[in-house]
Amino acid sequence: MGMLVKFLSGSCLAFFSLIYPSLASGQPFAIGANNIQNLGSVQIKDTTVGVLIAFGRDNALLAASIANDNSSPKYIPLFSSTNRGLGPLTLKVMVSKSNNEIWFYFNSVDMPEIKGVWGYYKIGSETAATNWGTKPLLDTPYPKSLSGGGSFPKFDQNDVTTLATFYYYGEESSAPKRKNGW
Repeated sequence: MGMLVKFLSGSCLAFFSLIYPSLASGQPFAIGANNIQNLGSVQIKDTTVGVLIAFGRDNALLAASIANDNSSPKYIPLFSSTNRGLGPLTLKVMVSKSNNEIWFYFNSVDMPEIKGVWGYYKIGSETAATNWGTKPLLDTPYPKSLSGGGSFPKFDQNDVTTLATFYYYGEESSAPKRKNGW
């Protein structure tokens, strides 16, 4: 009987690891796959600046990705939603005349009262100014939590150039659809 239980346990674990490898390995597990929607990217010197929305199980995060030619991307959180969706929005990537500072200017049709600068990054820095304060660049667009408050360096529209404008037309057209009520 003991051998049968050991055999069944091993078989169940092997079967489970095929279906849910992260659960069988002891890693955190959430129902529903994370999904990233890239809105586009732009090049500033040797730095690629991307804009993306990271959809989690029950949240969404508008973020910027920063990568040099020889590095993995790092992420700057810009705006979050706790209902897994974002309404239509516009995000402008504005660069200083010296091409070494970037401002992320957010505007939303659904929330006109919150338009303005939502992120600041100095090229080469390991930190960025966000609405949650000055934060180290993230290794993943799925942070465990965001909190705090912050301010940004002086922003003068006469001292910057709009390098790119990214649009997101809302959850209905492009966000991952929920299946079976999850």
